[in-house]
Amino acid sequence: MNETIKPDSRCPCEESTGRFGGGLSRNRQLAPAESPRRRRDRGAVIVELAILLPLIVTIFVIIINLGLVIREHQVIQNAAREAARYASLPEQSPNVGDRTAQIRQRAIDYCALENVTINATDITIDQFVPIDNGVTVETGTRVAIRYAKNVLIPAAGLLPSSEVGLAAQGTFRNLY
Repeated sequence: MNETIKPDSRCPCEESTGRFGGGLSRNRQLAPAESPRRRRDRGAVIVELAILLPLIVTIFVIIINLGLVIREHQVIQNAAREAARYASLPEQSPNVGDRTAQIRQRAIDYCALENVTINATDITIDQFVPIDNGVTVETGTRVAIRYAKNVLIPAAGLLPSSEVGLAAQGTFRNLY
């Protein structure tokens, strides 16, 4: 019942039968932890890391910057849409008086809630835009916003500018 392994007997794992051929050999010794080959491998890993780390960090910064640009574009798009909706209400009719300052302020306030600063000069308002609905031509209000977004890192001269120009507009049919 108890089998003893003789020193000369072979272990079944050493047999070279099977699909993969070969097995482990008892005579093969493992390399010590601090062999010269292992030190060379460790040095190669450090060199590879030194080469790839700047590339990985650059890609990471580009992804974050792209996300911020997309976010700010969405904010100014929503601000233009909100200002156009506000301008299309009956109480904002140009017949009542010049309401463009209030409409501009509506867009500025919307952007300020999202920590985006725009100037009143970046906003264009047109309250007499023709809108063709297929049957008649009605008037609408269009609010356009132009905004320059500063990038996090100007890419060391790879980009022509350290700013990205964003533009958005919103158009609503006038309710007056």
